[in-house]
Amino acid sequence: MNRKNVVRVLGIMMTVPMLAGCGKIQTKPVSENPVEETETEEVVEVTEGTENLPSENIETTEATGAPEDELPDTEADFKAFLEGSAKATTAESLKRDYEIANEQDTYGGLSYGEYTLEELRRAVAKNQATEAAVKYTMLDCNHDGIDELFVRFEALNSSFLSWTGVIRDTEDGLQICSSYEDGYRSYAALYKSGYHTYGGSYSAGAHGEGIYGYREDCSEYCLFTVDSVFATYGADVAYSQVEDQDEAYKLYMTYFSMLEEASGFEMRIYTSKDPDNENPLCISVENYDEGALKEKEEAFLEEVKKNGCRIIESSEMDELSDTSMYCTEEAEWTLLDSGEELVDFTLTVYSNENADDYKALGDAVIIDGSDEVPGWTADQLSNMRFTVDKPGVYVTLQYGSYDEDSASNFALDGSVFTEECEPGKVYQFKAFEGETFPYFRLYANKADRYAEWFALPDMKDGETTFTVRSKNIDEY
Repeated sequence: MNRKNVVRVLGIMMTVPMLAGCGKIQTKPVSENPVEETETEEVVEVTEGTENLPSENIETTEATGAPEDELPDTEADFKAFLEGSAKATTAESLKRDYEIANEQDTYGGLSYGEYTLEELRRAVAKNQATEAAVKYTMLDCNHDGIDELFVRFEALNSSFLSWTGVIRDTEDGLQICSSYEDGYRSYAALYKSGYHTYGGSYSAGAHGEGIYGYREDCSEYCLFTVDSVFATYGADVAYSQVEDQDEAYKLYMTYFSMLEEASGFEMRIYTSKDPDNENPLCISVENYDEGALKEKEEAFLEEVKKNGCRIIESSEMDELSDTSMYCTEEAEWTLLDSGEELVDFTLTVYSNENADDYKALGDAVIIDGSDEVPGWTADQLSNMRFTVDKPGVYVTLQYGSYDEDSASNFALDGSVFTEECEPGKVYQFKAFEGETFPYFRLYANKADRYAEWFALPDMKDGETTFTVRSKNIDEY
């Protein structure tokens, strides 16, 4: 599991009471004392017979009460967001966790602001460097009787992270309240109970899992985590836990260095910030050393106990870390967009100004590598231009020399430009005259797709415009 990702997710642990119960999905409250059917009919009769009378002459019954407070039409608001006609704004409460330099305005890789669904996907895709399918589900995660919208951008490339965001409907509009990321060496599962798990591998000898719930404002909190480590990998747990743990746990990490040689010493570490939990930090140990290291192991446990940790049996750890009451039936996701069409793209190269009306596409971006590429001079501006047709495409301009032994006749010497290119915008670069050197290759990539164009070999064919469609990276 990526260290940065672990800190991001597990660093959200806060001291709060555990929420309980699971509310029924609804958009408006139901009266606790519904009127019987016969009473309702009486009211209708009186009303129909006095349509033209002053209001003070109309008799009231117990069925007439104070008007209910208007709540947001959650179902309609979520539908508008999923259809792209409404926006969601990042919640102000998220800023409290990100006060370090250069991260004041971001949460989970997402800049603070207002987003449509597609804008949100583009922002997440840019941060994760991969395209994603869009899935969604609605469930009551904070147990107030009203559903929240969970939007999941599931990476098309399993080597990248997927992003799941929680959106609630408020009087001030839709709010993105929290998010979590999983993938590569980590995993997450969302349950209809309103809780989710997050876990994964820290290294070859350490892994862990946490149970997370949601407060009233749909911000995330951690109920508890359980880490399983061998002694030689114990230090790897520090980066994911020590920042938000109490002094006892910090001291535990300090003394862990005593056991660096104890490769068979296996531990499970339970941590909780629930104020009602009598055992915020517990350790169960298996595979005690029977030789010279046993004294070190016992000394370590004594130091940990002095600082508030409780040593328990493996069976008690099993009971303490039982997740069955939280991990009920998994939530059912609805696929909104597979994302596959967004991954496909084309790269079009115009080799002279008459090949296409490139001027109509906007002002060109001039790529000047004359200080880096041998053989270039500042006044060599070529008529080579290119455009891409989809957002999120990264293009690299590489220069090289002729290689008759290469299938593309191209030997890579270096690169002068790498940028995420704006769809339809013209990029113009210095090139060559005839078959002089150097010459160029354009390499474009987006998620698991790539496209490339070789200047010299292609120009030898006498063509003036090339449109290259992307293909799978495994064909590269």
